[in-house]
Amino acid sequence: MKRTTEEWLRAMRYDVDTADVLLQNKRYIYSVFLSVQMIEKALKAIWSEERAHYPPRSHNLIKLAKLLNIWKKLSNEQRKFIAYINPMYIAIRYPDAHVAVEDSLDYQEAEDILSRAKEVCTWLTDRLN
Repeated sequence: MKRTTEEWLRAMRYDVDTADVLLQNKRYIYSVFLSVQMIEKALKAIWSEERAHYPPRSHNLIKLAKLLNIWKKLSNEQRKFIAYINPMYIAIRYPDAHVAVEDSLDYQEAEDILSRAKEVCTWLTDRLN
């Protein structure tokens, strides 16, 4: 495995651990933010392993998955989930949208998002083995 791939995976695992801590400390919006980041980093690990050049500077999970020809390999449920959380990355970054997302989250929702993100990350990183 390439060194850069390992670095992306290390960053992804750090986000997984941090998202767990944030969830337990009722910092739901940032747990969700890191759930999106985890999937992005898993996709960029695959990119790094398969390609000679650095991954695109994009946070769009759908775009990255399509560029990697992974999108159609994901299950319908995985694609729906990624489509659901993909815009949260942007919404969380801007105060007006941040409040709306924050108000809509509770422990159960954030836990579900994190759990499903972990499952997607596992599915993605299994492609590297």
